Amino acid sequence: MGGGKTTTAKLIHSTIPRTFLIGPDYIKYGISDYNNTSTRDTRNIHLALQGLCSCFLSMGYNVIFDEGFRNMNELKGYLDLAKKSGVKLIFAQIYSDPEICLQRALARKIPKRGHKVSKMKIRKRIEAYFRTKYRNPDLEFDSEKMNPEMIADKISLFIAK
Repeated sequence: MGGGKTTTAKLIHSTIPRTFLIGPDYIKYGISDYNNTSTRDTRNIHLALQGLCSCFLSMGYNVIFDEGFRNMNELKGYLDLAKKSGVKLIFAQIYSDPEICLQRALARKIPKRGHKVSKMKIRKRIEAYFRTKYRNPDLEFDSEKMNPEMIADKISLFIAK
């Protein structure tokens, strides 16, 4: 939350042809009674996202997945999908100081179907992310040292290799 993932994902998406941009935030508000604390809702969203990713990969699209994975359990289904589909996964970790992430998250506009998330809840999510984040990214960026355009350029160059 607040590290710059979505901004960077949108920039990369706009430069790579035949690319599908997806992540939990893009679909969760389609569930009329979405509950952010529900393990069932979170699991179901990831199952739906894996299905969408599989579909778009099978049609020859690239997929950018805009999400901060908090642990290997969240990541496992996507790793399995990549292996089954024969595609290369690139993990780019974008982060910032937790206090900066908090301020950025608090300043966000609330989606039409969303609700304001409390400062305490945002802080807990940020702390949980830093405590359990994926430890082996292909690329890692501190968004306080680089702006989203610079990060997107470096990721795009890495992809082009």
